[in-house]
Amino acid sequence: FDMKTIFKSILKENENIHFTLAGTLVEKTIIEKTLDLDSNLFSNIKSFERSELEKLLIGKKVAIFPSYIEGFGISIIEKLSAGIPVVAYAVSGPEEILKPLKKLLLVNVGDKLEFSKKVTFILKMSDLDYERLSIKCLEIANKYKWQKIANNTLSFYKKKLREIRN
Repeated sequence: FDMKTIFKSILKENENIHFTLAGTLVEKTIIEKTLDLDSNLFSNIKSFERSELEKLLIGKKVAIFPSYIEGFGISIIEKLSAGIPVVAYAVSGPEEILKPLKKLLLVNVGDKLEFSKKVTFILKMSDLDYERLSIKCLEIANKYKWQKIANNTLSFYKKKLREIRN
């Protein structure tokens, strides 16, 4: 389980960190045992309403997404939309979304120590560097607005229909 190693490595470099896990669907005691983490080091939000997400992200500096399989990555875009960088494994979905910041945010699948290093690097960034990164995250998220995607899809279909008719 990668999260255990990642969290332990992050804690070695950032003693005063507090993790927030959201949407786990399990009790805090299960996470505490699975990750071998003191319960004081993390909060567990078992589930939440979609309308609560924005409030949950306030004050968060970096998100982690060590998934081996991901179809698209809506949760990544949600974090980027809040200006929060997301460190993720370079798998389908995250790899495409985070391509503009691949050197900073993407990690080879299974490289837990490199994953931790990237998270720690972001946590230790100067305020100015973090602000610049946050702006880049917002720019990436802006590419994935539903209205924009819908318009692009509609244009593509119209073009194909014209080609078929001709």
